[in-house]
Amino acid sequence: MRFHELLRKVTWEDVESALRLHYYPGEIEPSEGYRVAWDQLFTLEPTEQTDQLHVDPIEDEDREEELPVDCRPADVYCREADAGADDHYAVDFMRWADVLGTEIAESAHYGAAELAAHILWEMTWHGFDEAEVLAKWADILRRTEEIKNQTAGERAEQQRRSDEFWREHFPDSAKKA
Repeated sequence: MRFHELLRKVTWEDVESALRLHYYPGEIEPSEGYRVAWDQLFTLEPTEQTDQLHVDPIEDEDREEELPVDCRPADVYCREADAGADDHYAVDFMRWADVLGTEIAESAHYGAAELAAHILWEMTWHGFDEAEVLAKWADILRRTEEIKNQTAGERAEQQRRSDEFWREHFPDSAKKA
């Protein structure tokens, strides 16, 4: 089943409940932006993709007691159907029409509303509007090109400032100059 087909099988109320359970425990309220993004998804034409969306429970080795799967956040990512386990990429900067047109890998851990909530949460990591998310991605690409085009002296100065920042703000961190 593709993501756009899944969305038509669930209600906003059920997805919002799953968001609360997995990402907003206690008194914290999820942003209204999720509803804005949800509504925007229904205005888009899905673009069929050949990759698969995977939604896996996050294993947290740092916790003394493990949360049940039905209360944990999830790892959401895409992988080519025949790719290896380590060959995957993030969903958060994909065009939303592409996410809508992506097949969801079978999950033994989550129901439909939970799958939709986890995917929506991941899609909106950088903003609740696709144009805002894509603008952030374009900025990352622009900055990457600037870094690639730096001279050796500019790179050394950037590294010096980075090291200084780490020493000042995180003196006990593993990052050493």
